[in-house]
Amino acid sequence: MDLDTALWEGFISSIPDANDQNFVLAMAKQSGFFSEDNGWQVTVKSRGEGFTTLSEAHPGDFNFVRQPLETCDLRNVVDILYGKRPERQFYPDVNLEEIETEIDDEPSMEDLEAFREKINEITTAISALEVLYDQCGCNLEQNN
Repeated sequence: MDLDTALWEGFISSIPDANDQNFVLAMAKQSGFFSEDNGWQVTVKSRGEGFTTLSEAHPGDFNFVRQPLETCDLRNVVDILYGKRPERQFYPDVNLEEIETEIDDEPSMEDLEAFREKINEITTAISALEVLYDQCGCNLEQNN
């Protein structure tokens, strides 16, 4: 069942007041539902003109063919949900040569010293935890 038919059968056909039904039909049509391309001929009636029946709204056969599923990347999903993104007005100047010279993947002596300091800090913290563990009367070997 297509979404328009599901909306009709699940909600619009059960509205008990004709004027309310016409209001909801007008809102749905304004939001893109009940397209004439899909065989719908929904005309919003004036106040007091009565209900719109399914045979009025969609005369003829329902011939819904599900479109094949497609996989979209995240950018396409955002475009589908919120509309196309605006074209970029300004492109920043980027000097790729300057960026390439700033990237340094080789570890330096400063990196090694910082690593050793971090290991010393962690070792000191572990030693302090072991002392606290002993002071509270816990047996470290028993819990391993």
